[in-house]
Amino acid sequence: MNLTKENEIAFDKQYKKASQIIKSRIQTMITDKLPFCCMSTNIYIEINDNSPEAESGDKLTIYSENVKLTNWFHNLFLEELKNKVLNPMALEQMKLKCIEPKKQSRDIILIIVVPSHKTVHIGISIPDTEQYNNFNLKEFIKNSLESVNSYNIYFDDSDDSTINKLAFIEYSTDSEVKEIDNTINMFFKQLKKDNIYKDEDSDDEFVNYLENIE
Repeated sequence: MNLTKENEIAFDKQYKKASQIIKSRIQTMITDKLPFCCMSTNIYIEINDNSPEAESGDKLTIYSENVKLTNWFHNLFLEELKNKVLNPMALEQMKLKCIEPKKQSRDIILIIVVPSHKTVHIGISIPDTEQYNNFNLKEFIKNSLESVNSYNIYFDDSDDSTINKLAFIEYSTDSEVKEIDNTINMFFKQLKKDNIYKDEDSDDEFVNYLENIE
């Protein structure tokens, strides 16, 4: 579908809104001392349905084009969520005072799921820390998505902090909206199997907790 200038401006606003939602959720997880953030968000606009069979006031939901969404996803992880390099002298002083540096976005496991038309997009980031030196991201993805027939995966190696630590996945689906909950639950189950998600509550209760966060 050819987008008007007005549509493109509306999408830009949705991208910015999604970025803010994701950043806010990550900070909530860090504040709550959780080792991961597994969440979904939507990026779409609604336009008037001018088809002959449409009734007055009917709307069409338009998702972002896959290429644009992929570019946004890469920028989100590689630029917007990138950890700031802390001053070595400041770190040394904090160490002497037994003060732990405040965690940044990519100091916890990030699993972000976003739908587009007939496609599910997933970005996964693993902390570049000693704790996760032996974490096998490829195996984690394989185990999480074992019920998905086929998917495309790209491992980013743009710098030392992303090698074997950052991946982008896409797979096709007949119902992208319904598939989002399924995707999130698949990753929750694997996080639990890997003893990363240790909450005593059920997966459904934890998902409800996430949905209720402002």
